[in-house]
Amino acid sequence: MLVREPRPTSDEALAAITPALLASRRAFDAGRPGDRVVKLRSRHKGDPAALRALLLREGYVYSAEPRDALAMVTSLELTDLFDEPEIWLLRGAERHTLRRTTEGQGRRAVTSYRHTGGALDGRRADLLFGDRVALTAEALDAPLHRDLRALAEEVGFDRARVLHRTPHALLVALRFTPPREAAAGATVASAPQRATAGTPAVIPASTTQTTAAANAPQGTAPQGTTLQATAAGAPLWVEAVLDAEGAALKLGCIAEKAETRAAVAAIQQASAWKRRALAEMRGVVGDLVAEGLRFDRPSGEEGPDRDGQLRPVWMDAYLRGQQSFQVDETSYPVFDSAGKAWPPQVCVDFVLDTYERAAGTWFTGRGERPARVRGKLDFNDTGIPNRRAVLAFGEFAEERPDLFEVRRFQGEERVQFGAREQFFQNLVDHADDVQPGDVVAIHGLKRDDRIHQHAILVEWSDPVTGFPAGLADQMKRPRRRTWEGIMAEAPKRSLYYRVRPLRVLLGRLDPAEPAATSPLAKSQPR
Repeated sequence: MLVREPRPTSDEALAAITPALLASRRAFDAGRPGDRVVKLRSRHKGDPAALRALLLREGYVYSAEPRDALAMVTSLELTDLFDEPEIWLLRGAERHTLRRTTEGQGRRAVTSYRHTGGALDGRRADLLFGDRVALTAEALDAPLHRDLRALAEEVGFDRARVLHRTPHALLVALRFTPPREAAAGATVASAPQRATAGTPAVIPASTTQTTAAANAPQGTAPQGTTLQATAAGAPLWVEAVLDAEGAALKLGCIAEKAETRAAVAAIQQASAWKRRALAEMRGVVGDLVAEGLRFDRPSGEEGPDRDGQLRPVWMDAYLRGQQSFQVDETSYPVFDSAGKAWPPQVCVDFVLDTYERAAGTWFTGRGERPARVRGKLDFNDTGIPNRRAVLAFGEFAEERPDLFEVRRFQGEERVQFGAREQFFQNLVDHADDVQPGDVVAIHGLKRDDRIHQHAILVEWSDPVTGFPAGLADQMKRPRRRTWEGIMAEAPKRSLYYRVRPLRVLLGRLDPAEPAATSPLAKSQPR
C-alpha cells in the first residue's frame, strides 16, 4: 500500500533533460492506455534514461490506469530502463542489488539484470508492479509504500483497513480469522457478538476465560484460552497501530482490552502452522520457477493430445542413472545444468510437486543414488488414481472430504474472462472463497475450439481487498503470473473449482510439525 501516490517527473525536469521529452509526454497522454506504453518504449529504444523519466514515478513501476500498469510489467524489461552495470531494486521491504550480465555471443547474446547476493543470487530479475528501481541504494530511502502483505504473513491477519496514515505509522483495523482446524489444544467457542471493520471488538467475559487470559500481556495467549467471537470461524476485527521502518511494518500495539488481545493471540497461535506451511510452499514455488522445469509436451507438438508423455520416460531414464532420454528421436536432459533432477510437468504435477517438495519429497540430484526421497507428504499414499489430470484431481478431492474442501463454481459464478470487469468483480465479491494454498481450476474453450482445463496454485492474497492476486502455474515452464496473464490466453474460460487441502495435508508442509503418522489412504470397509 502507498502512503501517497508517486508523482510523475515534472515537465520542468523533463525539459531539463531535453525539450523533446515534453513532446513525447504529450503524445503519450493522447494515446490509448496500454498501447501507449508499448509505443513509448519503441520511441525511446536505446535511451533508457529518457524512458524511465517518462514512465517511472519517483522510481516506482506504477500507474493508476490499469491498462498502463499491465503493459508496464508485460512489455518492459529492466534493460529497457537501465544500461548501468549495477542498479538497485526495492520490492516490498527487501532491497536487492542487480548486476547487468550478457550471456551468449552475437545474435544469440541475451542481456539481463541478475540478483547479486542473498537468497536470489544469480537469478534473473524481473519487473513487477509496485517495484522501485534506482541507480543507487540511497535513492531507495524514504519509500512511499508499506509492505502490508509481509506483515500479514508474519502475524496472521487476513484483512486490513487503513483508518489513518502518517509517514511513520498506520492506524488500522485488522481481521483475524481462526482456522477451521484449530491447533491442538485450542478451543473455539461461540460468542454472541461479531465486530465489524473499524469497530473495536467487544468480547464479553465468560466463565471459560481464566484470570490469566483476562490479564494476559499483549501478544500472548494463555494455554487453554477459549477463542471468543469465533463461532464457525467468524472473524475478529481489532484496531491496531503499525510502526513503519522504511517500507517494513511491525505490529506496534493492538488497541483493545486484554481479553480481546488474548483472543487475537490465541488465533495467531492456532494458525501459526499454516503460516509456516505457506512460507515453505512459496519458497518451493520460487525454486521451481528458477529451475524452469519444462512443460510435459513433446517438442513440436502444438496441441494437448500428447501432454504427459515425457515424464514416465524421464522417470525410467532417471532411475537407470542416465543423463538423457529420447522421445520421437528428440533428446531431453534428465538433470539441469546445476545437476538437479529435471522432471517434465503438466499443470497438476506442478501443484502436487510443490506440496510434496515443500514437505521434503523430491528427487536426488546428479552424482547421488537415483531415488525419490520421501518426506512428510507423498500423494501416492492417498490412493489417488490419477494425479496428473485436472478433472481427475477435482473428482478425487471431492471423494476425500477428510483431505480436501472442494467448492464448485456454478451458474452465474462461471463468468468468462472475456467479461473482464465482471470476472474480477466476482473474485473480489467472493474473496474469502479463494485463499493462499488453494488450487483453482479454470475450464473452457480455447482457440482450437476444444475444451481445456488448467490448474493454478494460489500463493498469496492482497491483505486489503482479499483479492487472490499471487498465482503460480506450469504452462511452458513454472511461472508466477497474474489472472490477466493466465486467462487472456483463452478468454472463454472461467473458474471451475477450488480445492483446499486440509491440515492433514497442508500441515505436513510445516517444518515445525513432526513427521505424520496418520495414514492418508482411505480405509476400506470390511
